[in-house]
Amino acid sequence: MKNITLSIIILTVVIFGLILAYSNSQSNPSTNDGTTETTVANQDKIYFDDSSPVMYFWIPLCTWCQKEEVILNIIAKDGFRVKSMNVYEDNTLYDKYGIEGTPSFIAENGEKLIGYQEEVTLRDWLEKQGAKIK
Repeated sequence: MKNITLSIIILTVVIFGLILAYSNSQSNPSTNDGTTETTVANQDKIYFDDSSPVMYFWIPLCTWCQKEEVILNIIAKDGFRVKSMNVYEDNTLYDKYGIEGTPSFIAENGEKLIGYQEEVTLRDWLEKQGAKIK
């Protein structure tokens, strides 16, 4: 009887683990190259563009990220774009890119801009990185 009970417990734990693993794989859609796909929520933000040479690491509920969104909307009118890297949706991005906080920007050349940026600073840096694409 003890063996049957132990077997049922082990089977339950294994099934729960499989369900959890499947659930996590569905909540973080990714392309074959490991980058996170643009979500429907991101599509209404005019400053997001997957072809941008600058990745923007952010979290929806981050106060500084919300303030940065205002700046991004202003400079987007002049064609500046960033690639959305929502670390809330995919927290593996922290380790993968060495992100210590949000908001953060990383260019293709590895140059970083950490923390909230005023309009002039961000505009100049994005221009230098070639993120004026539209």
